Amino acid sequence: MSFRCFLAVAAALLLFQGPLIHAAAVSLFHKCSNAANFTANGRYGVALGSLLGHLRDQTPRNDGFALGSLGSSLRDRPYGVALCRGDASVADCRSCVGNATAEILRRCPSDKSAAIWYDRCTVRYSDSDFFGRVDDRVRFFLINTANASDAASFDGKLRELMGRLAREAAYVAPTMFAAGEMELAAGEEEEKKLYGLVECSRDLGSGECKKCVGEAIGQLPRCCGGKVGGQVVGGSCRIRYEVYPFLAAGFKS
Repeated sequence: MSFRCFLAVAAALLLFQGPLIHAAAVSLFHKCSNAANFTANGRYGVALGSLLGHLRDQTPRNDGFALGSLGSSLRDRPYGVALCRGDASVADCRSCVGNATAEILRRCPSDKSAAIWYDRCTVRYSDSDFFGRVDDRVRFFLINTANASDAASFDGKLRELMGRLAREAAYVAPTMFAAGEMELAAGEEEEKKLYGLVECSRDLGSGECKKCVGEAIGQLPRCCGGKVGGQVVGGSCRIRYEVYPFLAAGFKS
């Protein structure tokens, strides 16, 4: 069983073949702005280093989420967010954000705006204030290439599950993270259950969260129609579904 990864940004397309379970220390994708640049010893570079240190320190202490901005002037002020997946343990969150804050500078060493995604966390920063706004400039898909035996029935169950989780993440869950499962009809698939998660960055309001995940769910027929597993991942939210349990061991939704 394999995965394909598609990147939806402008007209670019990225294909990826990988294992069923992603290594926690390996990034899924990163995006450098390739627009405004900075030097490491300049005011922006110094402020960014301090901001990433703040995110690295505070995210695991603050229930998996931290944001901030630092700088003596608007011109030299970075804004940043770090988010750990809602089922990540404190130790996994600390490790993931530590890897992400180091790796993003290695991959985007002079970009004033960048983002990096891992299975368990996301780190983003920019020289403009993006807090509370849905970032739909970058979206990528991870797809299990196995087909459902009854695609129409499976996709119907998937829409039902994702719709329920979207409402829970946007309007009920204080961490904007929702996970759940749904029974599949007898004989529909070899596996008996469908598992899913929906998560928003916690700088969003409920309406923005619902908009973000609604757009992500709307991409499912395009990226993952009839497939037994997939993810739609963007700057402000992510959704995932599988026919096997994938949440961290011991996590109770």
